[in-house]
Amino acid sequence: MSKPAGRANQDIGAFLAERGVKMPIDVMVRPIPWPGFGKPGPEWEPFTIRLTMCKKVWVRSPDGRYRQEEVCRGFEIVPRRVPGGPLG
Repeated sequence: MSKPAGRANQDIGAFLAERGVKMPIDVMVRPIPWPGFGKPGPEWEPFTIRLTMCKKVWVRSPDGRYRQEEVCRGFEIVPRRVPGGPLG
């Protein structure tokens, strides 16, 4: 059996009907130009989270030893560009 995205690109009407979507007669649906839905590639993510305002502190363990930890008090959400898109 082929992947759902591949089947949807071959026969969109049947793909939607299998999922209970009733399309009006005068609506035409066309396939998406790239092979897949949602993401331009399997590893692409729409954004990254970057930690900011970080500093290293010493933390005492219950056994009395000290260890160094990094504590971050802020974050940024950074959008990633779509490969081959208008800005990518």
